[in-house]
Amino acid sequence: MKKTFLVFAIFSTSIFFNSCSDDSSDETSMEMMEEEEEEEMEEEEEEEEEVDVLAGKIGGEDWTYKRGKITQELDGTLVFELYGQESDENIAICDLFLTSQARIKFFIPSEAVGVYEQPREIATQSVRFFPSETNGGATQTAVSGTVELTSVEGTTIEGIIDARADDDHFVVGAFTATKCY
Repeated sequence: MKKTFLVFAIFSTSIFFNSCSDDSSDETSMEMMEEEEEEEMEEEEEEEEEVDVLAGKIGGEDWTYKRGKITQELDGTLVFELYGQESDENIAICDLFLTSQARIKFFIPSEAVGVYEQPREIATQSVRFFPSETNGGATQTAVSGTVELTSVEGTTIEGIIDARADDDHFVVGAFTATKCY
């Protein structure tokens, strides 16, 4: 009887220790998987944050976004006007009207965050490239690309544009524009 009890005690102890070690290794594995998932999410967030400022060419000339304004039509459509490095910072953005400067202009149906394919059904609502008066080039309309509104908060709207008419008229990058309505 002592032998049976001893064998049973050894057998029970070994099962107990084996089950404990399996649990801890499972917990360790789960912790490692959770840490890896967190690291991957952080890397994805960093990649998303690394979008360059909106830049490209308008009328064959280099163009870099500096500031922009958004107005609203009676039907609620938003009108975005994005100006480059030439815009006068002494003028409040909502008072800025630079017809002589290179700029881009486009329409979005509402403040809804989302992706808007280019060109739009109505060509005049697509991203349009306006060269500077000194360049003298004609206005061009994007034939491909997207406008993505990524954030609508308070008086600003943030987004990312990747739009192209041709090799002399294209922009890629992020912008933040001010609501003027």
